[in-house]
Amino acid sequence: MTNKILQIAGGAVLAAGMIFAQTGTTPAPNPPVRHAQGFHRRPMFARMVRRLNLTDAQKTQAKTIFQGLRTQAQPIRAQLQQGRLALMSAAEAGQPADQLNQLAQANATQIAQLAALRAQAFGKFYAILTPTQQQQVQTMQSKWAAHVSGQTANN
Repeated sequence: MTNKILQIAGGAVLAAGMIFAQTGTTPAPNPPVRHAQGFHRRPMFARMVRRLNLTDAQKTQAKTIFQGLRTQAQPIRAQLQQGRLALMSAAEAGQPADQLNQLAQANATQIAQLAALRAQAFGKFYAILTPTQQQQVQTMQSKWAAHVSGQTANN
């Protein structure tokens, strides 16, 4: 008897939930996804400023550092984009593996240049932080590394 009552009550709760779910407002459509180059840049900087509690002087210095990075990286990004298109075109045209490897190596060089520029900019940014802020950055990096390694292990 008690089991039957629980089944009826459970069914009623489920039905009520379905009714409320149907009468709720429809979710707003997702905004279009922007290209990866600018998608996270501003929100990530704002989060970093907030979490590290940067002073106004530090904010100004950080903006200058990262704007310099973007300026230096722009021509390399353009070359990389052209290189990727050339690689895809060569693959579609059925070019031999040696040709594809050569094009891929050119892309690898540009990717390495971008990584070096990012590391240099990070070094400059890290140098303007207080020891407490530097510790916070290290903690954030550790959490990020654990997060990424956890995702990789699950995939």
